[in-house]
Amino acid sequence: MNEFQTKLEKVKRFLDAKGLDGIILSRRESFSWLTCGAHDFVAKFSETGVADLIVMKDKCYVAASEIERCRMMDEEIKIPDFELVSFDWYRDKNDVIGQLTRGRKVASDTGNFNTPNLCEDFRRLRFSLCTEETGRLEELCSRTAIAVQETCREIYVGDTEHEIAANIGSKLMKQGIQLPVCLIAADGRIKKYRHPVPAGNKVKKYALVVVGAEKYGLYVSMSRMVSFGEPDDEILRKQKACLEVDAALIRNTVVGAGVSDIFKAAVNKYEMTGFAGEWKFHHQGGAAGYRAREFLGNFDTEELVQENQMYAWNPTISGTKSEDTILATPQGPRILTEIPGWPMRKIIIDGQEIMRPDILVR
Repeated sequence: MNEFQTKLEKVKRFLDAKGLDGIILSRRESFSWLTCGAHDFVAKFSETGVADLIVMKDKCYVAASEIERCRMMDEEIKIPDFELVSFDWYRDKNDVIGQLTRGRKVASDTGNFNTPNLCEDFRRLRFSLCTEETGRLEELCSRTAIAVQETCREIYVGDTEHEIAANIGSKLMKQGIQLPVCLIAADGRIKKYRHPVPAGNKVKKYALVVVGAEKYGLYVSMSRMVSFGEPDDEILRKQKACLEVDAALIRNTVVGAGVSDIFKAAVNKYEMTGFAGEWKFHHQGGAAGYRAREFLGNFDTEELVQENQMYAWNPTISGTKSEDTILATPQGPRILTEIPGWPMRKIIIDGQEIMRPDILVR
């Protein structure tokens, strides 16, 4: 059974469990997941795309206006199981989709079309990646990691945050990788802001590079820090503690573990390293996948780690950050955005070695 057929069977079981005849999928992440990595966006930051998938128990449709239908079928959707339903751009697509679903009990992932919104339930179908998805993920992680390393080694004193962002954006876009999140901070902005959108400041001693990259609908995240000359003692102490928190998060991300328990382990590690309460100033990350974060980990998260589920933890202590994309496999967590040649620090958690990225000294 190929990737699409496996996913379609998941959807049909979902429909049976919910007592439905079909579901309308309009969110970009739903589209990319079911079409095995295709895109349906024009505006990069829209939640919904320019095409809708209508999955019935007996048939699958893709509804797109005349503006988009050729590109959708020529360049994006490579799956013959979808029947195209096109309509004039000035028509109300509610009417078009309504004709396809009339007399049927349907839901959606948006709540549009006068349907129940089952987005939160439906998203669980995509948590556990199949073999084809993990192959695409590994490629994306490798390409992103290489671009981050090259960018960090090309930063020089006097470069602006915008120039650094442009450099990494160019490297990724040349490979068809989108960059929906790019945070760059120089010196004091690293300590002051947890989400340092590039503001044009020039690098004097430190630079923090944070990226959230996307291709095939999958989102990967990673952060790296550069210092010109040896970092001061305060930064070194904070960085070591941050890496220990990250190592605790990664070590505990094993199949079947409760996400709230993983979060509690991180909070405990913050306290043990002398930085109790730092976790309150920024979320610690959580499950990744077809969203940058499918959900965040906290004390109340009821999710369990699934087999072959993506996670991206991102602990911060003012002035430092640690972040990579990992996969929870039956053999344990795999770090997918490691960069060969980057300086690493060995952290021991429960007798297990976890390698975390240190500060690159230039």
